[in-house]
Amino acid sequence: MSWREVFLDIIDQLKTDLQNLTDGNGNNVFAAVYVGRKSKPIHFPCAFIFPGRVRLTPSTVTKSTYEMNVTIRVVSKIAAGESGLKDVLTRLGYVEDMLKSDRTFHGYVDNLEVDTIETEVFRPMVRERHEAELTVRFVRFTM
Repeated sequence: MSWREVFLDIIDQLKTDLQNLTDGNGNNVFAAVYVGRKSKPIHFPCAFIFPGRVRLTPSTVTKSTYEMNVTIRVVSKIAAGESGLKDVLTRLGYVEDMLKSDRTFHGYVDNLEVDTIETEVFRPMVRERHEAELTVRFVRFTM
């Protein structure tokens, strides 16, 4: 399976997982999940999946390592204020917990790591709401 197929499968599965993600009370964490920077958010709270850089590193003569980066941005349900910040960080925490619970991500990769967590995005997509994001690195070894 090529990196393209794996990467597209990861994006599709990630969208499904985020749409189905629930909090401790069984409520959906997100009202909508969007893919790419061209989508305009309409429903809140929401999540964005931003496919990122795919980096190839030759590991051995017969193996390569593909690192596929994806950024997940969360937009708060609550407009502005400290309560909006708490809301967005709580929702981002649910995303991190979901990702770390299955380091093979449904068998698509050999490992995943959450690389960075930005607790407040400085170029927000929605001016009046808090946004936070994390970047996750999906690693796959190929022959």
